[in-house]
Amino acid sequence: MTESPDYRAKIRQQYELSDPPQDETSPEESTTMAELGYPDAEFKTVHVTGTNGAGSTSHFISEVLTRSGYTVGQFSDIKVIEQGGRDFFRIDGRPISGEDMLELADEVTQRVETTEEWEMLVAMACVYFARHDVDIAVFEVGVGGKNDATNMIENDVSVIPSVGLDHADRLGDSIESVARHKAGIFGEGSVAVVNGPDEAQRVAREIADTVGADFYTPATPVRFECEDNDSGYTAEYAGERVSTRFIAEFYCTNINTAMTALGNSSFEIEAEAVREVVSAFQMPGRSELLSDLTPAVLFDGAHNSHAASELARAVARLPMNAERTLVFNVLYSDDWEQMLGELDPHVDRIIATARQDIPEHDRVEQILTDEISTPATLEPDPRSAFGLACDQTDGAGVVIVTGSFQLCKKLRPNVVESETERPWMACGLGE
Repeated sequence: MTESPDYRAKIRQQYELSDPPQDETSPEESTTMAELGYPDAEFKTVHVTGTNGAGSTSHFISEVLTRSGYTVGQFSDIKVIEQGGRDFFRIDGRPISGEDMLELADEVTQRVETTEEWEMLVAMACVYFARHDVDIAVFEVGVGGKNDATNMIENDVSVIPSVGLDHADRLGDSIESVARHKAGIFGEGSVAVVNGPDEAQRVAREIADTVGADFYTPATPVRFECEDNDSGYTAEYAGERVSTRFIAEFYCTNINTAMTALGNSSFEIEAEAVREVVSAFQMPGRSELLSDLTPAVLFDGAHNSHAASELARAVARLPMNAERTLVFNVLYSDDWEQMLGELDPHVDRIIATARQDIPEHDRVEQILTDEISTPATLEPDPRSAFGLACDQTDGAGVVIVTGSFQLCKKLRPNVVESETERPWMACGLGE
């Protein structure tokens, strides 16, 4: 696969853009939208954040809206496909060209005072979407919500597909604290849908009541059934049934969270559009099973224990007689030991990958030897680890690659030769 030029890095370097501040600065105090003439007022906005599932929820919402006849802008990172930052500027599923992205950056940097990279990208997206007359824009939060630069935009719909512990240094070490950050995207008069544990729901509902948002918990407008452990689900919506491509249960939850939000919004959604998207949907790098390979390969960017638990349920649904080898990115996550504990009972061998020059390297070897029940090997080079896994797994088995989106991004090009403009719909619908 041809590597895409890193336009985002080029823009960051050329205009000397910085990381966002780590303090409690509210993006609502930013003057960027005013300096640009409030381009975000030209379209409706759906705002999505979540510990896990924000990406698939954003893409699902965008695709349903597009196929229902709207022109839809999308600000969301696919994470495992290198597009040099172009994927933050999609209209009806198609990314901006590299040349247009560079020209847009040159224009916007001359009109605003901010030098923060993330805020600049959000500003560029708003200008781009307004200029191309999008009806609705779907923005995925970077981290958290309340203090994220996407929150300088007024939204009509807010969606939180999950709430768990992650980014503790910025969001806090309790579910309540994480929920408070994520619910910070709620706006007056907006639809707010939250999936999460009771303590997260309580905090989010209180914030919704305070700001005047209409609060909902996910309903089940799409009914999913699973008859065979090693196949996808059957989905029923508006009286008609379709088969799905995905095997992971979290897709069912995320889709119904998204549909609850759309169903309570002012947007007009076509039932056939929903069924088409449900039947073809499968995000790259999120319990993505490539079953036509020998052995099969499952890519999942799980990088916290909550996501690892979801992945473990998906792995448990693979054929019982299928040999399973786990390729795991150690030390990317603070709770990598707990992640391994979730996956250990469901695999036949583990090949962990971690750089030899890190201080914890010896400790990783000790844990793999003493605390993991499955035979485990430590291989510093990710590609060598993947090759070893494929060699040691029989043709009817599955190699499971997880631990970070970065690992999936590095290894997917070894087995995926090309991508469509809508990779999450690659086996589904024609344009």
